[in-house]
Amino acid sequence: MEVDGGPRKSLRVRMPYGVALQHGTRLIIDQGQPATAAFVACLPPADPPGGCVADYEADAYLIARLKGGRLLAVQAIHMNGQAISQQLELLYFPKAYDGPPTDPKVFEEQRSKRQNEMQKRILDDTLQPHLRPWN
Repeated sequence: MEVDGGPRKSLRVRMPYGVALQHGTRLIIDQGQPATAAFVACLPPADPPGGCVADYEADAYLIARLKGGRLLAVQAIHMNGQAISQQLELLYFPKAYDGPPTDPKVFEEQRSKRQNEMQKRILDDTLQPHLRPWN
């Protein structure tokens, strides 16, 4: 995230509800040393997609590591004590980072469209379980 005219950039991590807030999050690029950050807020499901967020300062060192990395692991601990780990490929990060900024209106339209599609799929699965093939 970069606010016009702002001096700082942030990398925002969003984790699902049910995380143990006291543990915060970890970022690991490839097999490097983990960076940690505390959760700063939890957003309700009414603010899709909801969940708890942590912000990392996106300084030149972190950006260079992301541009040169292959895999980013985002980790947290669930309230039941189990580790949560999402892995993201960084192959297209340099192009996305160095490319033009995202138009907020286009971003919101795309986000809304994805959210509506997910809700439709959930509703279809809920209302029509008898139509799914037996496997």
